Amino acid sequence: MSGAPLSRTSSLDNALRALVSNVTQVEAQAAAAAAIERSAPASSPQASDPAKALLDAARAQAAARQGGLAPLFANLTQARALAGLPAEVRAAIQQLLALPTPAAGDWSAQTVRQAFLRSGLFHEVRLAQAAPTPDLKAALLVLKQALAENIAQQPRLSPRSATAPPPTRDAALAGQPAVEAEITRDTERQPALQILGRDVEHALARQVLHQMASLPEGAKSAWMFEFPLVTPQGVAIAQFEIEQDHGGSQSAEAARPWRARVSLDVEPLGPVHAELFLKDGVASATIWAERETGLSQLRDHIAELAGAFAAPVTLRSGAPPARPPPGGQFVSITS
Repeated sequence: MSGAPLSRTSSLDNALRALVSNVTQVEAQAAAAAAIERSAPASSPQASDPAKALLDAARAQAAARQGGLAPLFANLTQARALAGLPAEVRAAIQQLLALPTPAAGDWSAQTVRQAFLRSGLFHEVRLAQAAPTPDLKAALLVLKQALAENIAQQPRLSPRSATAPPPTRDAALAGQPAVEAEITRDTERQPALQILGRDVEHALARQVLHQMASLPEGAKSAWMFEFPLVTPQGVAIAQFEIEQDHGGSQSAEAARPWRARVSLDVEPLGPVHAELFLKDGVASATIWAERETGLSQLRDHIAELAGAFAAPVTLRSGAPPARPPPGGQFVSITS
């Protein structure tokens, strides 16, 4: 888990002002926050932490607009076969559909690492370093631009009901199963482009939330991200959180605990959640399956799982124990 992408430098903090530009009207709120900062007394909380109001406003707006990636990928799969699709839109769709990892493939630490690097979490950092590389957020932004140039001026579609809870640090993870597409072979060009435009907006807002949830916080570093998986039913979405405790001296780096969590929902297993804990070179893994049939299948492959995790594996029925909800971030926005 070493290397430049995991370095918690000021680059990620500096990139905030770039990433929040994806949230509608944040620029106006930033100006308002700056005005408050200039007028506030030196002892005021706004003066000591002027960025907090901006971040809170951006987080709230993104949470209200975010949506799961599974509907977008379902519609992309259908849209690429439509006749008369603009060439730049078709190329952007193909770029996005090249990102998913086969769920039935050979998974390894390198597989997860590549998915992490292509998740879009460090998109702005790489741009600031003049080292852009293909990732999920970059591909979403390319498609957004291509759609903007080809969607006729007409009323915007109503937002889709949230299909996944907003990414929140330390909260329960939620993998997204493959879903049925709204676009069909009979969908006309403009309605199809509008559907894609709406889904891209939802996906970009969700990317912003993952980036915000990955900001340094106290003595812990955490990275939240998602990546798409190709399954026989369509594209499903796996959600990850990787966390390291930075407490203690620098000399204790090897002893600092790592925790990795992943949630996915693929057939025939159903919702499955895994947690890997590593400290002092000793690893352990716990896997929860919400379906009894899924748990039975995992039991049949317990030896393979232990080998894949390089750790003893404990299997449990149901979902991981609920964590206390983080305070002050979201209030019932998915209902």
